[in-house]
Amino acid sequence: MTAAPDTRPAFDGHTPMMQQYLRIKAEFPETLVFYRMGDFYELFFEDARRANRLLDITLTTRGQSAGEPVVMAGVPVHSVESYLAGLIKLGEAVAICEQVGDVATAKGPVERKVVRVVTPGTVTDTELLADKSDAVLLAVAKQGQGFGLAARAHAGRARADRMQRARARQLAGPPATERGAGGARTWQRGAAAVARAAHGAARLAV
Repeated sequence: MTAAPDTRPAFDGHTPMMQQYLRIKAEFPETLVFYRMGDFYELFFEDARRANRLLDITLTTRGQSAGEPVVMAGVPVHSVESYLAGLIKLGEAVAICEQVGDVATAKGPVERKVVRVVTPGTVTDTELLADKSDAVLLAVAKQGQGFGLAARAHAGRARADRMQRARARQLAGPPATERGAGGARTWQRGAAAVARAAHGAARLAV
């Protein structure tokens, strides 16, 4: 029996830190990766070029990896939320990669992993929400010959401290409305409710 070919990207020739970064980046190929290095989140190669164009931050090169200059750009950890807000407004998604290992005991690069992914469609942090517009989550489900549609809106930042609005529309019945306290936990529960509502609407539409 012939073994399946290894289709994983080859990182030979890169420095250990760049190998770690490239493995993480391979899991998020279409997402900007903020890679934690001390007091900064660094972006590398094409991510750095994109961040330079989108955020007007400085693009630099430092050292080499696999014989090529390492292109990079960084944002300070203490002001990362403002940069995230700008990227969300532009429709970009960002994966936050933190140092999770012990620097004192690490042999080679300290362990890092993505602990948070922020996208325009799933943003829950009130400081990242637009002042006057809602963040809307929409789900569509198919059941046999029927379709269900459900939507949930998270109030914009100016109203998030007062209420969170939620609406679910079933194609085979009248709209259902619910209200609850704002916040990430409510929004996450709401996302599951949206999916259930869409499937329920699809069953009723059959």
